[in-house]
This record gives sequence, C-alpha cells and structure tokens, in this order.
Amino acid sequence: MQRVSDLLKSKAKQLWKILPEASVLDALNGKKSLDTRVKEIMTPSDKMYTVKPDTPVEDCMVLMTGKHIRHVPVFDGGKFVGLISIGDVVKSTISQKDMLIDHLSDYIGGKY
Repeated sequence: MQRVSDLLKSKAKQLWKILPEASVLDALNGKKSLDTRVKEIMTPSDKMYTVKPDTPVEDCMVLMTGKHIRHVPVFDGGKFVGLISIGDVVKSTISQKDMLIDHLSDYIGGKY
C-alpha cells in the first residue's frame, strides 16, 4: 500500500512558505494586490485538512474527493513536510492499478 511519504519522495524538495500576515503581493511575486493579506484568502489552520506521511494514498483520495479539495498539506508531528495535490494522488493510484494489471496479466499468461 502506497503512503503519502512515497508521493513526497517523487516531488521537488524545495518548499515555499509564507506567513499569514504577509501580503498577497508577497505571495504572488509581483501581482497586484497591495492591501490584501494572505490570511484573508487562505484556509485558517484550525479548518485545514491535513495528512501525515504514513497516511495511505487511498485515504487521501477519499478525503480530497469527499471534501472537494485539491491540495492537502502534509505534517509530520507539528512540522510541515510537503504538499500533495489531487493530481499526485490520481497519478499514484493509476500507476498502482497499472502495475497490478501487469502482474495479473503475467500470472494469467504463465510468465511466473
């Protein structure tokens, strides 16, 4: 069973962070929104859905589909370690299913 930690290994290692008090201009690197603060447009931490590195990918898919969210932060204890997207989850799920189909085809074909 694949876990969130497996997804994070294949993603870029650089994490971008910004404080809630920062301006949207700072978050968007040059876009126009001088007076809007990030905390005004982001999900508050007490309402944010998160997962742990050992969370099964299937559980992430259920969460993201059920709550209609496209990105989920990954926390190990209280430390932010990454972000996964619905695309990461779908790609992983398809890859796992393709591998299972290949193994079953090999078994049925007598390759083993």
